[in-house]
Amino acid sequence: MALNLQDKQAIVAEVSEVAKGALSAVVADSRGVTVDKMTELRKAGREAGVYMRVVRNTLLRRVVEGTQFECLKDTFVGPTLIAYSMEHPGAAARLFKRVRESECKI
Repeated sequence: MALNLQDKQAIVAEVSEVAKGALSAVVADSRGVTVDKMTELRKAGREAGVYMRVVRNTLLRRVVEGTQFECLKDTFVGPTLIAYSMEHPGAAARLFKRVRESECKI
């Protein structure tokens, strides 16, 4: 789906605000994740205080510029899912570990 400039700016603004308040971030390759698994992951993330978003890599690079997560920008290759822990620093990592143990390809 093609995004116009205003949509891209809105995404960057939204995710940038989240990044500023996040305690930690985890990046994963979302290739091979089914819609059902992604829905489960997002639901579990909301319950754990984890903000997740699939964002184009070029936009994600703009989001992390000037933040504590700028060191991650070289990892944005392919279909990227980023998860920000908002309440506990290890929440996103634990969530991804749990999902991975349930035979998901994340």
